[in-house]
Amino acid sequence: MRAREFLFMIGLQLMLSGIVAESQAGDDFDKFLKPLIIKNCLRCHGGKKVNGEVNFKKVTTATQFLAKPELIQEMIEVVGANDMPPEGEPELAPEVRTKLLATLKVMLRESTSGNAKKQIQIRRLNRFQYNNSVKDLFQLQLNVFKLPEKLMTRRRNYLHSVPGRMPNKVQVVCLSLKPEGGMSEVSAFPKDLRAAHGFDNQANQLTLSPLLLDAFLKLSVSILNSPDFNHDTVGIWNDLFAEPPAGTDLEAEIRNRLAPFLRRAFRRSVERDTLERYSAYAKSRLRRGQSFTDCMKQVASAALSSPLFLYRHGSVDGEEQFELASNLSSFLWGSSPALALLPLAERAQPASTGA
Repeated sequence: MRAREFLFMIGLQLMLSGIVAESQAGDDFDKFLKPLIIKNCLRCHGGKKVNGEVNFKKVTTATQFLAKPELIQEMIEVVGANDMPPEGEPELAPEVRTKLLATLKVMLRESTSGNAKKQIQIRRLNRFQYNNSVKDLFQLQLNVFKLPEKLMTRRRNYLHSVPGRMPNKVQVVCLSLKPEGGMSEVSAFPKDLRAAHGFDNQANQLTLSPLLLDAFLKLSVSILNSPDFNHDTVGIWNDLFAEPPAGTDLEAEIRNRLAPFLRRAFRRSVERDTLERYSAYAKSRLRRGQSFTDCMKQVASAALSSPLFLYRHGSVDGEEQFELASNLSSFLWGSSPALALLPLAERAQPASTGA
């Protein structure tokens, strides 16, 4: 709680300092910058002739100046490099140059504060992350497929050793020369393209072509139908797949089982409409005469094929904590957030109508 309050106070101070700085920008233009430009720059950049593309004669107000971030950036560069004023012109006093650079930087920040559009980067799970995410999601006792990638990976899931504590030692291994076997009748999708410096986790490289999407669909089906996917190897079997006792309200049981599963699979809170859609799919399979276990397997297979599982989402308004939890988990152990991490992220989000 203290850490959260500390971060809040830091953020508040930064926000207030930014507001104060921005309010000063307009005054600084009229009282400091404009007189300086008239005195030192207008003869070459706004008089009878205009050197280069800079014409200060057309910039007479703070609003006009702030509408030209490229000009402000260029001024910072030439003043900072002592290229302006040019040779033969009176030099600026050191204290004036220092104040000029500070003023220009404040104005550049204000000029660009409303222009930058937030880019949401989404990354598809690579093979390493996919294997670990599926393995942890179902608490599998074996890898999904062989991993010959040249990466260090954990020897076992150290997160489940002592809840809430990290072990003193973590065992890791590289399986590139001797990949361990995965589940029978399951084939991995092709190795991901490697970007600069050999990394295979770059967003622009982790694309999803129609052929690869088809491979993911077949892969998800093969995982749930593998002979190795059973009561003995799946840690959450009783929580998701086991037949409920006779007389159970199946519709309510399906919804109650899917809600926590989908939250873990999608690494965030699940909207009510999404939960209802997956529940309706399971109920439709039941009405066709399939067993409860087979119905839940098909729903789980559909979840593994969803973009909500295949992609690590960038943050949107109100979901920054889920992105932080996902990125932290991917960085530390190449998998989905631990069971204790998602509730922490969820409690930090604004109230919503999601399930």
